[in-house]
Amino acid sequence: KFLGTFTLEKGQHATHSFTIPNYVGSVRLMVVAQHDGQYGNAEKDITVKKPSMLLATLPRMFSPTEEIEMPVTIFAMEPSIKDVQVSVESNEFVQFETKQQTIHFSSIGDEIVNFKLRVNRKTGIAKIKVKAVSGNETSYQELEVDVRVPNPIISQTKDFTIEAGTN
Repeated sequence: KFLGTFTLEKGQHATHSFTIPNYVGSVRLMVVAQHDGQYGNAEKDITVKKPSMLLATLPRMFSPTEEIEMPVTIFAMEPSIKDVQVSVESNEFVQFETKQQTIHFSSIGDEIVNFKLRVNRKTGIAKIKVKAVSGNETSYQELEVDVRVPNPIISQTKDFTIEAGTN
């Protein structure tokens, strides 16, 4: 993400902020400075994380009427994360057996919760949102999965005439 060109007077300081979309991982911050034909630069890797994070795992494709178990890994990154309420939402392509579960953390770590889902008899794009809430901390993940018939029904026909009295 490029933020633009900024000018600072001698001895002046500035702060810039921006919002990163739903993301967990590492980003590299890079700064390039120029003054009277002289250049300088600096860079730093920054870990992007929240006190509570989640990772849901699904296949790339669903087939109508399939039954799938979706594992959701919840990460408690700070000791203040104790009870986490995990919930799921979906559009008309998927139905969940249970839409909410609560897990308890006694220390920093990760836990897996599973949600059973059934794919409806439709084709299109299934949209699923998984959300984890612990106190004021919220994390979420939105997934889109193609619902299609992998082996469509094929009919083959042949036209012919059978003469009377023949086999």
